[in-house]
Amino acid sequence: ALYWADVAGEAIWRSALDGSDARVVVGRTAGLLEPWGVAVDPQRRILYWTDAAQDRIGRAEIETGAVAWVSLTAAGAAVFRGAGAADC
Repeated sequence: ALYWADVAGEAIWRSALDGSDARVVVGRTAGLLEPWGVAVDPQRRILYWTDAAQDRIGRAEIETGAVAWVSLTAAGAAVFRGAGAADC
């Protein structure tokens, strides 16, 4: 699959490698405003991205679409909050 960030459309898209079956994976309804920098962990089947408008990192489980957002603790450690965040 191919994933990309659509800043103007406030969404992250997925398609087949030939461009067919394009669809939004994560969008504004998940709290996404200005997506940049998409990365895929193929072994864990997790999609990661940055949201430049909110200065935060998000992730989604590819199979379920469950979204979690990172927050920093007082000590500077990253902790994911939201659906599917238990295995971080």
